[in-house]
Order: sequence, then C-alpha cells, then structure tokens
Amino acid sequence: MERGLPIVPVVDSDGRPVGVITPEAVEEAIEEGVDLSTTPASMLAYMEVPIVREDEGVDVILERMLTYESEAAIVVGKDGRYRGVVLAEEVIAALAYIIQEAGPASTPIRRRPAQAVG
Repeated sequence: MERGLPIVPVVDSDGRPVGVITPEAVEEAIEEGVDLSTTPASMLAYMEVPIVREDEGVDVILERMLTYESEAAIVVGKDGRYRGVVLAEEVIAALAYIIQEAGPASTPIRRRPAQAVG
C-alpha cells in the first residue's frame, strides 16, 4: 500500500489468491482495536476483486474491473497461482495503445441511416 497500490493480495500456502486487503480494511481494523502485529492477513482479507489469467486480453480484464467496480485485478497464471496486480490505469493505457496502433482505418464509423426531410 505504501507503493500506491489500492489492494494488497493475500495468498494461501500454494500461492493462490484468497483475498485482498484494502486501506479501508486496515483503517477499520485499527478503529476496532485489532492488533495488526498479531492478526493474520487472512482475517482482514476479502475477495471482492476480479481475478484474471495472465493470458486474458485487456478487454476481458477491463470488463471484469467494471463488473466489480474495482480499480485493480489480481493476475494469476494458468495454475491459478498469484502473478501480480494490474491497475485500471494500466489496462486503459494498454487499450489506448492498441487503438492508436490500429489506426483510424480499422475503427468502424457507425452512422445512422439518413432521415427523410420533409
């Protein structure tokens, strides 16, 4: 969280995601008097963040982020083990790059049918 990530992933002993900790969860725990030095991370974690595979396209990742209303997603490998976190701003930047590289010729323009005047 000190590096600016909106979530901190929590994984099990096999490296599979079991949840995330948010700054809000930490603040709430502190307000409730929870001793963070002795409380397992899994006690603060919840799973309300999308999980995406590292081989999925940016369109799928963005769609899942929008569905969860999340600014981040956990990335897992084909084995289901944690690989990293991707932020919405990174996904949007990747989409912008793809659109820019595709150029205007590949972007279809949808026009409405002409309306009769008279």
